[in-house]
Amino acid sequence: MNLQEIVGGKDAVLAAMLQSPAIAGKSGVSPDAAMVAAAQAVQMLAVRNLSSEVQAVLQDAYDMHTIMSGEYEETGDDKADEWQSVLDDAVNAALEPWGMFLSADWMGGNTVDTRLHEEGMVADLATRTAAEVHRQLTYEKTAAQVLSAVGVVRADVEAVLQTSTPQASEGVTVNAYQGAIAGLKSIAATFGDAIDFAAVKDNLDLLCDSDETLSASGAAYLQLDADTAYAMRVFGNMMAGAAVKTMCEMLTNITLDPDHYDDPMEIPPFLKREQAPAPEAAPVVVEDGPPPPAAKTEAAPAPVPEGTLNPEVLSLLKAYANVKDKDVAEKLGMSRATFNNKVNGKGDPISDPEHIAVVRAILFEHCTGLVRAMQLLDGTLPPEG
Repeated sequence: MNLQEIVGGKDAVLAAMLQSPAIAGKSGVSPDAAMVAAAQAVQMLAVRNLSSEVQAVLQDAYDMHTIMSGEYEETGDDKADEWQSVLDDAVNAALEPWGMFLSADWMGGNTVDTRLHEEGMVADLATRTAAEVHRQLTYEKTAAQVLSAVGVVRADVEAVLQTSTPQASEGVTVNAYQGAIAGLKSIAATFGDAIDFAAVKDNLDLLCDSDETLSASGAAYLQLDADTAYAMRVFGNMMAGAAVKTMCEMLTNITLDPDHYDDPMEIPPFLKREQAPAPEAAPVVVEDGPPPPAAKTEAAPAPVPEGTLNPEVLSLLKAYANVKDKDVAEKLGMSRATFNNKVNGKGDPISDPEHIAVVRAILFEHCTGLVRAMQLLDGTLPPEG
């Protein structure tokens, strides 16, 4: 098994690179940025292709287990642990073809109490397995080394960039918009009247994440095929910070009127933005040694909307309160991934007064304890009573 076979070869990687959210619909992309996008395309293809293969094997193992041991819901409490243990053994056996890439620590953390009877867990384990195989195959490799392993060199990337035209970029924009509509219609049809808009919003947020594993998790919940999910990510990149809000508004329109977007042949007004001319290229100076690092311009922090929680509060909470992300996320009624997005300022900030009160209570609890510790240290603790 090698990376080139898994991703489908050079042409597949270059095609996926052009559809990458970092490149699609953009002009003036540098070859260095395209090389990074191509390496990310390798990751996307590897995880997508391999997870499909692993999922089929895991599903067969699970189906055989239920034939032999019955469904989990039919198992009594006294037999539930045994049922799960036998399933875990079947999972270990099913993953043997990829065992050379899966360490004992990884297996111990991912193939015990797999709970494959729960919705989406087969796909989730398949994605985690594929991501780990890719990680091992590309461990400590640069983007250029990863691309070389799949038959792509810098000249290939530069040639593809040179042949991309403004017309092609506009075609990508239209295709992404149409793909987003197809995906949103699929979501509306899948969930019907039982749609949970809050959960869908959280998973659209994950879908648009630059992390392939988180994005795959969002696509799995939304039950989107790989091509539709990728088109929605490209569309999300074009919408920048308004991606999730825009898609939720479009989804609402579709649930109210399934024919609302029946003829999406033109780029909608909110995607027609004038692009600044590409900066003039600086002269290339050949010198010995690595080039000097480019100067970085610190962007001013975006203003925090009134009535919402500043993401820095969550960052400080993580840094100094010694609380687990999972525990805070549970108290806020969201997934750990969504909580991490909030910490990093992605998606809509926390605005629910009850959620803000939860954060305040956690901060107060830890502040009170630290103040008492300081008073004990300095001998300034006020007398009780």
